[in-house]
Formats: sequence, C-alpha cells, structure tokens
Amino acid sequence: MASKIRFCALLLALPMGLFVALRAQHPDSFFAQTEFAQWASQGPVEQIPWQLRVEAGGLTAYQRMVSRCIIDIGGRYFKQRSESGDIISMIQVTDSAGNTYQDHDIEFVDRKNPAAGHGVYFAWHAFVLPGDYEVTLALYDKATGKRSFGTRKLSVEPLSKDPLPGAWRDLPPVELLHGSSKPPDSFFHPEIKGRLHLPISAQRPVRVELLANLTGTGRAMVSHSAYNFNVGTLLPIVRSFSQMEVRGGELNMELLDLVRRDVPFQQEDVRADEAGGLDWPRLKTAVADADPTKVDVRALQDVKHTAAFLRQEVARRIASGAGPPDALPVLVLLSSSAFFEKLDDINDTILPSECSCVVYYIRYNPFALRFHGAYSDFDNVKKVLKPLSIRAHVAQTTQDLRRILAAIMDDISKL
Repeated sequence: MASKIRFCALLLALPMGLFVALRAQHPDSFFAQTEFAQWASQGPVEQIPWQLRVEAGGLTAYQRMVSRCIIDIGGRYFKQRSESGDIISMIQVTDSAGNTYQDHDIEFVDRKNPAAGHGVYFAWHAFVLPGDYEVTLALYDKATGKRSFGTRKLSVEPLSKDPLPGAWRDLPPVELLHGSSKPPDSFFHPEIKGRLHLPISAQRPVRVELLANLTGTGRAMVSHSAYNFNVGTLLPIVRSFSQMEVRGGELNMELLDLVRRDVPFQQEDVRADEAGGLDWPRLKTAVADADPTKVDVRALQDVKHTAAFLRQEVARRIASGAGPPDALPVLVLLSSSAFFEKLDDINDTILPSECSCVVYYIRYNPFALRFHGAYSDFDNVKKVLKPLSIRAHVAQTTQDLRRILAAIMDDISKL
C-alpha cells in the first residue's frame, strides 16, 4: 500500500527501498470508477489540508534517475474527523508525449487510533528519463466526502557530462516501482523490465566474471544489520553491472558467501531477459540463505579461512573453462570494504604474477570513511589477491559507479 500512518516525521527519511511507490505500469482501471476526470476539469481544490513534495531524486545505484512524490496530511485533520473511513489517493504522471502512468491506494484510517493524530502520508517513486512531466494528485475521504486535487510540474535534468550517454536509449520515460515489496525485492526491483543499453564489443572473445560479496568481514561478518546494509547497497549495483552485453563473449555472475565459504548463487552466460538477465528467484533465495544469523557454529569457528576462500574463488573463476574458446577472463569483484585479519593460509592457492586475465576490484562505500590512514588500513583485498595486478576503484557516490562502469566497459572494448 502507498500510505502509512506517520508515527513521527523521521519516517519520511527512510531509504528509498523502504518507501512505498508507484505500482501501475499502465493506466489504472480504478480511475474510471471515480470522478477523477471531473475533478481535473474543475481545477485545484484543497478541502483536505495537505502538503505536496514532487521532485527529482537524482541518479541511483541502478544507474537510473528516480523521482518521488509525497503527500503529507497533517494530524490535525484526523483529530477533527468524527468518523473512521478510507482515504483514497490517486496519482497520474503525464510525460511530454501525453502518455499517462496512474496508480491509486486506499488506506483505512481509524479515528480511535492515536497514531492517526500524527498524520498520514502517501509516497511514490518511479524511474524516469530526463524531461518534463505533469504530476496530478487527488485525495478523497470517504468518511467526510472531502477531497483535494492539484497538479505539480516535474523537471528531470540530464546528467552533466554523462560517461554513459547511450545507456538509457531503449528505456520508457517512466517505470513505476513496487513500493509494497519487502527486502530483498525492494533492493532489486524485479518488476522493472527496462534494460540499460551497455554493449561491449571487444577485439577478442571475452569472458566477464562478475563476483559480488554481500557478506561483511571481521565483526561485521556475523552482523545481521551489516549484512542488510551490504545487500541494500550492493544488489542495485549487481543489477546494473549485470546488464553489460558482452558481444562475442559472455557474462557470468556469482554471489560469494564468505562466512560459509560458499557460492550460493551462480549463473552462467547472463542474457537480456526479465530481471535484467539475472534469475532473480534463485538469487533471492541465495541472498536470504546467506544471512549470517542463519550460519551454523562450525562455520563461525572457521571464519579465519575466509581470505583463503576468496583467493581460491578468484583463482577458480580465472581458470574456468566456461565461455567461448580462448576467451580472455575479465574478473569484476564488487564489495564493500573488506579487511581480513587472518592471512596465514592464502598462499596455499597459487595466483600468477602475470596471467592472461584482467581483474577489477570495486569497493563501494556510500558513506565514505573519512580517515587519514592508508588504503590498506581498512581494506586489504589487494593484499589477499597478490601477486595479481588489481585495477582497484573506490566509489562513494552513484556518479562514481557510473564513471567506473563506463571506464571498465571502455577498457574491455580495447582488449
């Protein structure tokens, strides 16, 4: 549902994945059952006091622009309301070509519920292309017969000096998100069918190995909150990077569970189909099963070997015979900061100082660690993978991720 009783104003500061959002991917049949068209002809009205926020939210880790709309009904209105009943909200987004995208929600508000005195809000999110839109919003209170109706303009500016100017070439102007979904669906958004245009035409056959580490290291290794943070920040990146189209080669993807030293998900030759090419039902199960709160005692007793496991898995994927014959392995490791305390047994797995391979390490820290220490003070993945030559990138923003993705694609095209 798109609305919530607002227990406190801090709810409006929740991350995007926890917000409710636009759901309908086409005109909503519910609108024909209402007087929406008549209200539109009559113009703005405010019988229900409300505050509206319609704004462009900028670039996300999905490498899509997001817009958001929030309808806020103050608690005073519900304190004066003598009856309980449904509040109906409706929203219509119209693009510059006249296409409309609609959704509605019905929320029962009990006058006896003390929380109603803090107010009610409705919130929506959608992926949008740069352009100008008209957003029309309506509220109707079935208990009182009162309504509010209004329009707002939404302008989404293009990215400045976009390193991936063709990435949105085949996308629709508006794609509406399912806000009612729960993690991890709300982190991946499998309902979105639009695919980024990320073609790579290398000069030789290439096998891209995308490895995603969603588990923490050190104390964070057994933390449920740290794991959820990693899932929420890295799954959108996995989704966007997995949409690279390796022409004349292939892209494979793995999920690493460092706690259990396991690979709970593996998909060879990711192609352009639903969910951005990835098998989301299987990946979703793997993400849920990798939660460290479900780990057994034996795995926890053996976490000192996690660095060795990462090294073994990198070696295995480089040596894999999957993909086109003589394909050059290009490994892309995605992770948050990873510091391994026990490195005693990493040399049990031999990695060559020179190999016919390319290895990238992308460390994503959306909340940057502002220490003056060296890189190795809080991340030693490069040391774990010695003597491989690692092309390391640190991303603190979604714009950084976009530049890194563009640079990697450019590198691969020249191999």
